[in-house]
Order: sequence, then structure tokens, then C-alpha cells
Amino acid sequence: MIAPTDTLTFRYIVAFRVEGLQGPAAGSLLLFEDVNQGKKVLLTNYSHESLQHIDIKVTIANFFLNATFAGQAVDFGEVRNQSPKEQAERVRRFGSNAAYLVVEASHEQEASAIGQIGEGDNRDYCLALPNGFVQATQERHKQFIDQSQAFLSFAMPKVSGFESIGQCVVAGHPNGKPIYVLSFGMSGRLSVLSPVLDEGALQFAELLAHLSKLAPLQTAFRLAAASASNSQDVLRAFLFAFTALEVFVSKFASLHESQLNLLTEKDYSSKIHAHIERLRKEEKEHVLSYKFARVSSYLALGNLDEIIDEFDRANRFRNDIVHGKPFDESVLPTSNVRAWLGELIRLYVAREEI
Repeated sequence: MIAPTDTLTFRYIVAFRVEGLQGPAAGSLLLFEDVNQGKKVLLTNYSHESLQHIDIKVTIANFFLNATFAGQAVDFGEVRNQSPKEQAERVRRFGSNAAYLVVEASHEQEASAIGQIGEGDNRDYCLALPNGFVQATQERHKQFIDQSQAFLSFAMPKVSGFESIGQCVVAGHPNGKPIYVLSFGMSGRLSVLSPVLDEGALQFAELLAHLSKLAPLQTAFRLAAASASNSQDVLRAFLFAFTALEVFVSKFASLHESQLNLLTEKDYSSKIHAHIERLRKEEKEHVLSYKFARVSSYLALGNLDEIIDEFDRANRFRNDIVHGKPFDESVLPTSNVRAWLGELIRLYVAREEI
């Protein structure tokens, strides 16, 4: 038996298929290991021991789902016999030569953190289903996972991307059995749910109806989608969103330079006109704030006098990030940036003369 005050070593294992690389000829290649910090990074083939842990965790989870939702009688002692199917499916999908990035990060913590441990005499593993532990472990080691992916792409230019294979948390029991820590709790962040409005559905259809007009802006859309799909990573979400806005503004300014050049003082508010004139005198027509002010004025973005100050603040955040200066991640104005971009695109679609 494990006492709540006993210290356990938890291994957090994350695996990705590496696009653009073949698996190591020797089966696995150790890229990094720090025993003191409990960190390890490997390139492996499809059958590495770490991947097997993920396969077992997935199989256990599937057994639970079948028992809960399909009403099937399951024998959890059969996990070891069923888990090789996950490996076979991996080979079927990606081939036998695929390479996998396996990142491991370990830490010690009291057993009380995972609550009751189900040991079971009819199986060769133990189970724990604590609330929030897996999510906390993911967050704890997230920076190392990100670094490992980025550094591999820097070090091996043939790497074109990563596809998530899975992750698991496993600890060792004194009886020699592994303890798989599962989570069936809600992993997403809480949010206020709003009803779907007819207006929103109509706007969506309107955008799809103007795909040919919007075709030159596809890069901005890809970046905006990346921002949305990375919403739980505040930094990535902001940078993708701001870059999407920058791409839109720069592309619009290039495509419609002649129309922008026809704008006169009466087309600007007094504040925006003063802002633009100051940048002109400083010979800063190339900066993003200048382009944003002109494009937004041309498209008649509402509340631009207030937005321009918020935009410049968001731009300073972006510049601080890319220049390695300190910044407060908790106040990055991602939602504002997305809102400006969305409104500018809607206004662009509505302008029939361009």
C-alpha cells in the first residue's frame, strides 16, 4: 500500500510524429537527458517503450468509455493484450519508417496528489483518476515541451511539422506495477456561452459568398485560425492574431494604394489626421500604425479614435515580445485584435466598389 505522504516520481510523456524525418536506424536516438531534472528527449521509431505507455493509457481510457457509454462488459486485465492494436494503427497510418519525438519530464510529488490508487489483483498496472492532476502536470512541463519541438525544428531543417500522438502520466508503485494517472474531467477552460445569433450566421454566409474577393487574404485567415486553435496558449494566440491583422492591413494597403492615396483631411477624424501627419513628418509611412490608421479610416472602422490608442498598445506588446523584452502575458489584448480584424474584413466585403 502507498501512504498519502509517500513520494512518487511522475513521468509525463508526450509524443509527436515528426513530419519530414525517418525513424532512427537504431530504433531510438537520445537527443537530450538531464537526470537531475528528470528530463529526456528522444527520436524513436513506432515501438519505443514510451509510446507503449501512451498506448496502454489510451486502451484503458477506451475500456472505460466502452463500459460507460456502450454498456459493454470489459476485462481491464485484457489491456496488455489490446494495447498493441494502438501500435498497429500507428504503423498503418504513418508507416513503419516514421519518426517520433518523445519528450519526458519527471517530477516528485506526494501520493496524496492523485488520491486513491486502484491496485487490482487481476491486472499488471494500477490506476488513479484524480481531478485536475493531469492538467496541472501538462502546464508544469509545457515550456519544456515547446522548447523541445522548437529546438528540433531549428536543429533539423528537414522537420516540417509535428502531429500529436498522445500523452500520459505514469508513476511507479513499490510493488513494481506502473500507476497510470488518468483524467476524465473537463480539460477546457470555462467560458461564458452565448447563443448563436442569426446575424452571425448571415455574416458567416456573406463571407463565404465573397471567397474570390477574399482570396488574396488567405494568409491572414490561416493565421487567424491558428490563433483560435491555440486559444489556451495565450502567447501564441496573441501573436497569431496580431500577425493576421498585420497581414490584412499590409495586403490591403498594397492592393488598394491608389484609393488610400485619394483620402483627404475630411476623410479622417481630427485625431487620426494628426496621428497620420505626425508619422508622415517623421517619415514613418512604412510603420504599421500608419497603415492601420489609413486602412481603418477608408473602411470606416467605428470608434477609431479610441481604437488607435489600443492598437498602438497592442503593437508595443508585439514588439516587446519579438525583441525579447519583458511583458505581461495576462493582459495581451487578443480578443480586441481579433475583433478589429473581423470587423475590417466585414467592412471590406461590404464595400462593393473595391
